[in-house]
Amino acid sequence: MPLFKGCGCKAKPAKAIDYITDEKKAAIVTSYALDDNRNYARQFAETAQLFHKAQRYDSRKYYHFKHSFDPKDNISPAEAHRLTEELAQQAFPDNEYIIATHTDKHHVHCHIIVNSVSFVNGKMLHYSNSDYAKLKDLSNEIAAKYGYSTLDFRKPSRQTEFNLCEFL
Repeated sequence: MPLFKGCGCKAKPAKAIDYITDEKKAAIVTSYALDDNRNYARQFAETAQLFHKAQRYDSRKYYHFKHSFDPKDNISPAEAHRLTEELAQQAFPDNEYIIATHTDKHHVHCHIIVNSVSFVNGKMLHYSNSDYAKLKDLSNEIAAKYGYSTLDFRKPSRQTEFNLCEFL
């Protein structure tokens, strides 16, 4: 049951990146289209500056997604990370991102921080409700492909949803 949630953020990404890459929480950290020997947040900013995008205070700078797996699936951190990488590769092929797999809770979960500005053409990521639903569908498709449970996110939940951005 991969639960896929996220939000667009207008703050600079440094704190969120520090949070997801914290060695006390993250068992695995990888990046795409970034130099691992340089500051990730600075690289996001350089891409945005190159295309003159996301420069204003109220501009969306990045997206923060959380990809959680049902403890009943007994997924390993490495497998959760691999499935999240597959999702990110399909969903964000033209954007820089960092994936961190956390094992500090009772369930394995992965965080994805995605630069809102494409390094290929400078276009900004924009997600309508239907676009966001397609990302959740992709998460379910990948989980089903590997024999993991899926989540019917279109069905109302009894559990109160939380806003990922409230924690950052």
